[in-house]
Amino acid sequence: MPHTQKRWPWWTQVREAVAAVAALIVLGVETWRGTYNILAMTFVLACLGVVGTGVLTRLLVGRMEDRQ
Repeated sequence: MPHTQKRWPWWTQVREAVAAVAALIVLGVETWRGTYNILAMTFVLACLGVVGTGVLTRLLVGRMEDRQ
């Protein structure tokens, strides 16, 4: 099994894709309405945090595996 599949299984890919799509939809709706509700923006930031955390985790784990 290649490295990338061990560090980034399919359920992680689905979770990050769903989070990114949800963030874009909510941000698009809020932009279209012209209202930036604090709860909606918190949701967008949380979704982007899920994606960002996944990317940073893969980056750090990949570097540690390359050292071994």
